[in-house]
Amino acid sequence: MWKIVLVIAALAAWLLFNRPDQLPSRVLAVAGSKDTIMKVGQVGGACPSQRCLTIYVAPWCPSCRAMEPTINALGHQLEAEGMTVRLVVGSDTMSAVREYARKFDRRVLLDPDGAYFNESGLRGVPYFAVTDADGRILEARYGGRTTVAGMREFLDL
Repeated sequence: MWKIVLVIAALAAWLLFNRPDQLPSRVLAVAGSKDTIMKVGQVGGACPSQRCLTIYVAPWCPSCRAMEPTINALGHQLEAEGMTVRLVVGSDTMSAVREYARKFDRRVLLDPDGAYFNESGLRGVPYFAVTDADGRILEARYGGRTTVAGMREFLDL
């Protein structure tokens, strides 16, 4: 019995402390506000500003849908302050991902097959990561708040 407890404790510790210190870099298709794929964009890796906020959401996620207005408002506020915001919609069919991307008033990176989600070792959505200029994760959180002020506090921004 103690061996089972030890294995469970080791697994829990590994999940808790074995977080990546950097998001992997990947080039993804970019959806424009008119649902057309315009070009490609990079997610992860080096940040063109001092800090970046990477947000990963999925069309099937009720929490993500509830946070749409907050994500849009937070993105505008942070970009006005000079922070780069990268929004990734993924882990669903291409048509669902494109349709959901239209809900956001910014360029959206598309990850329909969830390859970036899996490569990043993410375990759920919505996911928010604040990274520095070198791409190191400073703050990472699952879930969120439904107000901009709440999200800023949640992400220590």
